[in-house]
Amino acid sequence: MQPRPFLPGQFTIEPGTRIDYFNLHRFHYCFKPPATFNAIRAIRYDETNSTRRLAGVAVVSWPAPCNLGRQIYFRTRDSPFGQRLHWINQHLRTISRIIIHPQFRGIGLATDLVQHILTTNTTRFIEATSKMAAIHPFFERAGMRRVPLRDNEVAYFIFDQFNGGNHDQLVNRIHRPVATLLKSADAASMDRSASEPAPAGTQHLPGSPVADAISDPILL
Repeated sequence: MQPRPFLPGQFTIEPGTRIDYFNLHRFHYCFKPPATFNAIRAIRYDETNSTRRLAGVAVVSWPAPCNLGRQIYFRTRDSPFGQRLHWINQHLRTISRIIIHPQFRGIGLATDLVQHILTTNTTRFIEATSKMAAIHPFFERAGMRRVPLRDNEVAYFIFDQFNGGNHDQLVNRIHRPVATLLKSADAASMDRSASEPAPAGTQHLPGSPVADAISDPILL
């Protein structure tokens, strides 16, 4: 993380816990917790008097079964439902919450959290859906691509780890049916999730990895 010379302490990003999330979830406009927890990352502020404070938290979830932005971007609306579920669980994760403590807002910590997730997540694709993107464009600042939707109040963001987020070079290749994407991704072994262990601090819910809720996760 970049130092903040105007603050005497130091910020660090490290694996977090559900306790970290619940300590800050009252500062998020969506009070209901995410349907699933795949990984949690926390930003902590070490003050000069050796006090550690929780400054922010991010939750990475298993993808919801249905997401309009995802269907538009990957053109999967006509693909079989079971095939879509198999593909997204293998190749995609969702940033479902970004929460910064009010005392630490406005200094770029949300962007730092998103960038950390983009560079450490073990699946090829990372997505996010936001109602506050026009006010807080930190997903784009972190390197994600915004996919235009008909409803301007909601924005969908996508990031491809194997191309540094530069989707313009891959538009024709990525915009194919899920079946083709799945075969090509498996053949090229492009997804590291099958060969690499989950990062420290990763948390899994028991049972199906797919969120029970059909609605999209909405973020800060």
